[in-house]
Parts: sequence; structure tokens; C-alpha cells
Amino acid sequence: EPLRGESLYSWLQAYAVRLGVSVGDLYWQMGLEHRHDAGRRLNAQELSPEDVAVISAATGYPTADIQALTFVDYALTTAEIFGPPARLTTLARWHRVAGSQFCPHCLAASGGRWKLQWLLIWTFACTQHHCLLADRCPTCGHRQGTRPLIGPRPPHPTQCDGPVPGRGKRGARCGTDLEQAAVVGLDPGHPALAAQATLSALLDRGVSTWGTYRRHPRPTADVLADIRILGRNILCAVPDKHLDRFVPADLVTEYRRARRHRGIDDHEHPVSAPQWSTGPPIIRAVAISAALQV
Repeated sequence: EPLRGESLYSWLQAYAVRLGVSVGDLYWQMGLEHRHDAGRRLNAQELSPEDVAVISAATGYPTADIQALTFVDYALTTAEIFGPPARLTTLARWHRVAGSQFCPHCLAASGGRWKLQWLLIWTFACTQHHCLLADRCPTCGHRQGTRPLIGPRPPHPTQCDGPVPGRGKRGARCGTDLEQAAVVGLDPGHPALAAQATLSALLDRGVSTWGTYRRHPRPTADVLADIRILGRNILCAVPDKHLDRFVPADLVTEYRRARRHRGIDDHEHPVSAPQWSTGPPIIRAVAISAALQV
């Protein structure tokens, strides 16, 4: 069965593993038209009603359960920002990271099941295992989930799906065990974990009970927009040496390390808008944690 909070693409990978078939063969057996294009759609959570109906008929799960594994609920939030109809492509630009983040401890505990919220820019930490998320393979540096796995063999959900460096995109997969990826650990009471719990409650239940929103509730979309703008402005305006006024020193240290790794000097203004989706989770951890302190 799908796990709570799992993404559709992850569940279908697990389904293929259980049947001992490739993901492409699974799509074919389900009757999904244009299976290579279906892989792209499912990987991006861009399902049509026809896709949902086909998957429901093939697996025996209700269409509502299938849709719960996609971005359909988040698309309603996007509609509040951009107006109806809220296209999932619009959602991707505003809410999604490039590829998928992951918690190696969650992958190990679940046997390689990937969470839907790992695809969102609003998720940067695992509150269960008290750590920041990873976003790249520790061996090849490849982002995970950037392309559909339409190969001849059953998938390996806990292994890096990136190509072996120097072998081209169609070469052998890297195959590094992502369960062993190093992540930044956090104390159970760390402000970043509190910030993540706050964002998760907002995304899941529309709950915003802090600061001015306690007395003046606002739609979820407005709150998310406020957090993003405020967090980005803090990072652009506050020098690194003063960031510890907003967030703990361990986050600042990791933030500086990540910036230096990308060749950004400590004195440069760090964040342009695209880095929210293409930068490492530490950028959002610092920005969102800081925004929630204001």
C-alpha cells in the first residue's frame, strides 16, 4: 500500500519492485498510453484524469487515494496565488525543488519510499530523524528524481539514479547507496526543526498560529508568499557575520560552507530567487527559520 505522505512516483517504483518488472513495463501493463511520456508526467506529478483512472483501475485503489499521492492539494494553494485554473506546471515553478530531496534515514527505514513533501521548496529538514535533508548523491553529485526511470530492469529506489560520470546520460547508473548519504544532524529542539514543523502544519492543514497570523489569519498562499519574500530579503540584506542574530550558529556555519562550495564569497549577496529551487536545503533552512523569527 502507499505510505502516508508518499509520492505517486515512489509508490509506482515500489509496485514495480514487488512485481519484479521495470517501471516502463509496469506502465505498459497498466495500460498507460505513451509510456515514455507517462514517465515524465508521473515523475513531475502532472497527472491527467485519464492517468488517474488508468492507475486506479490497474491497482484497485480509489482515484482519491491516487490523487492524494500527487500535488493536487498543493495546486489548490497555487490557485489562490495565480488564479484558477492552477496548472501543475505553475506549481512546479513556484513550489518545487529541482529533482527530489531525501532523508537517508527515512529511505533506510521505509525500504526506499520517497515522500511527496521532499519535492517542495518548503521542506528542508526531517523532523523524525532530526536532520537537514540531502539533495545530491554523495558520490556523483547528481540530483535525484530529475528524470523518469524507464529502463529495462526493476528500479532500485535507495540507489542513485544518476548516470556514471563520464559515461553520458544513457550510460550505467551511479548506483550509490543513498541510505549512507551524510546529512547535517540537529538537536531535537533545534529552531530549524520547529520551523519545519510549522511549515508542514501549514502545508498539510492550513494552520498558521504564530505572530501576526494568530490575530489576523491569512490564506495559506499569502503566508507562504510572505515567508518566501521575507526569508529571501533577509539573506540578501544581512551579512553572513550577522545571520546568527536570526538563526543558530550551526546553521550559519553550514550555510557558509555550502556557499563556499559553490564558489560564492562570504561578502557577496547570496540568494537570487532561483536558488530557492536549485540551491541546497540549507539555504531554505536559514531563510525560512530566519523569517519565522521576525
